[in-house]
Amino acid sequence: MKKLYTASAIAAALLSAPLAGQAATGQTSVSFNLPGIIILHYVSDVTFDVPASYFGGADQAFDDSVAKTLSGFDDDASVDISGGPLDASIDAVTAYIRNAWAVRSISATGESQIGITLDTATATHASAGSIGLSNAQVSADGTAFGATTTFDSPGMSRINAEYGDVSLELDMSSATSAGEYTGAQYTIEATNI
Repeated sequence: MKKLYTASAIAAALLSAPLAGQAATGQTSVSFNLPGIIILHYVSDVTFDVPASYFGGADQAFDDSVAKTLSGFDDDASVDISGGPLDASIDAVTAYIRNAWAVRSISATGESQIGITLDTATATHASAGSIGLSNAQVSADGTAFGATTTFDSPGMSRINAEYGDVSLELDMSSATSAGEYTGAQYTIEATNI
């Protein structure tokens, strides 16, 4: 009986203890299917406060300093208007809006694009005058300005967002009233390409 008891104890110990070298492993492949997505951050309202210094300073007087001799009571003095701002700084002004937009995106090709169009190319004053806008362009992170610009999709992280600028050509030659000129509008569109 003693032998039977010892044999039973050994069998129980062998069956309850794990055998050395026993193991099972399995590998699982993990995949992710991400959609193409684009997020456009933009400034929805911009007001340019044009300082008087842009036009050469505050109210100014430019002395022609050339004596005029008029022949009669109805003659032309031909005043010299070369002082003050040049016409080029009034009718062909380029305005830049730095960091006007930012894009976060994931695309199938790894590229995204932003474009700009002018919806309303005139800002008007409530009483009289207007400012014309033309040649709206965009630039991504300091690249050359154009109607569109293409860049590598930056992913969805805020710290990797692609920032960009807007440029607008202004014609202020029809601006005849001081105050606010409103109504001009542009649209920017971000797409994955």
